[in-house]
Amino acid sequence: ELETIEEENIIVSIPKKIDEELFYEAMARELIRRIQVMRNELDLRVEEFIYVAIESDSDMIKKAIDRHRGYIMNEVRAKELTDKIAGDLYTKKWGIEEFNVRIGIKRIRD
Repeated sequence: ELETIEEENIIVSIPKKIDEELFYEAMARELIRRIQVMRNELDLRVEEFIYVAIESDSDMIKKAIDRHRGYIMNEVRAKELTDKIAGDLYTKKWGIEEFNVRIGIKRIRD
């Protein structure tokens, strides 16, 4: 189903519902953005690798991670991505859309 908007002789039609795959990709990008903020807060260099843990009670967030795990890991330079925060990670709570997410990261030392 499309929503149509007309203004000054221009008509634009867009889908009312977002495609499911597009939604998961958007959620993955939101996770990446927040991890990049955290990397910056830790003053990590671009080439440094990290360990990432993402906890959420949302199945939508979990599906986004499952479907885009490689993409997320590549974009944030993660050697490992888990769903349990443990140990000495730098952690933050985030709200992404209506979902609560807790992200933990730590630099991987060679």
